[in-house]
Amino acid sequence: MDNQRDVQTDITQLLQDYHYGDKAAYDKLFKLVYAQLKKVAHNIKFHNPDNYTMNTTALVHEAYLKLLNNNSISWENRKHFYSLASKAIRQILIDSARKKLALKRNAAENSEDDLLNMPVDTAYDIEALEYALKKLEKKYTVVSKIIEYRFFVGMTVKETAEALEISPATVKRNWAMGKMWLYNEIKKLDRGSLTFFAD
Repeated sequence: MDNQRDVQTDITQLLQDYHYGDKAAYDKLFKLVYAQLKKVAHNIKFHNPDNYTMNTTALVHEAYLKLLNNNSISWENRKHFYSLASKAIRQILIDSARKKLALKRNAAENSEDDLLNMPVDTAYDIEALEYALKKLEKKYTVVSKIIEYRFFVGMTVKETAEALEISPATVKRNWAMGKMWLYNEIKKLDRGSLTFFAD
């Protein structure tokens, strides 16, 4: 229990350091958040693409409860945590997708490294989504952040607006535009459609 409190204190301090511009704190935080999310991901089922947002929300929520003390963390620091979590989940998904596709290419059986045990079709979708997101980031930075927060962390329109300090109407408009943009980019890759962007 004391060890858990120490971790929470460390993360709270690192979040504050990151808030005040300490770039080294970001790297340390990312490693801690990534490790916790990866641990929690073992218990999350990703078999149905329709449930991706629900799954990632559950994953982030559990990691948040384990890593932070809800009562003492400020909104500013929670904002940084969610930003880190969205990037960590994105990395976990793409790592898992690439491992699945590598296994398929080598005609190998699933291994313990195949963390999320996702279907091959979903792995293709995730890889295509990552490719499209990288293009989106270069073209529309705010839109890509909205996609990250809403899709990978499951944040509401209101939470996303507060995190990015923009209006809920702007979030809704850019969320709709971003989904359509990604859908069109992925269609060009002939990798299917974004079935997990339902709402």
